Amino acid sequence: MKGESIAQAVRQWQAEGIAGVVWDGARGDRAKVVRALGVALVQQPPYSPELNPVERLFQEIRRRIEGRVYPDLAAKKRAVEAVLEDFAAHPEQIRRLTYWSWISETFRTLSQNMSLP
Repeated sequence: MKGESIAQAVRQWQAEGIAGVVWDGARGDRAKVVRALGVALVQQPPYSPELNPVERLFQEIRRRIEGRVYPDLAAKKRAVEAVLEDFAAHPEQIRRLTYWSWISETFRTLSQNMSLP
């Protein structure tokens, strides 16, 4: 994604009260337009999917949909969408899967150093 597209998403997250984001370090994540928004950015080391919280979500999606035979791709897509809708309805599941102690500690430290809410 390009920096402006990412900045647009970050602006929306800011409006929802999100003060920090864990990044994978892609070029768009490092764009000046994104950094200028003042959100705490925690960048992951390269080639470290085990540290990337979204990988846990991908694992959970796979756990819920794999091992079944779907009649077509559309049916499998609906199964994935059902999992995503469940996540949206139960955000505590996402927090449980992705909000590891080192992440919360990093954001706590960043918020103290940057005077974030």
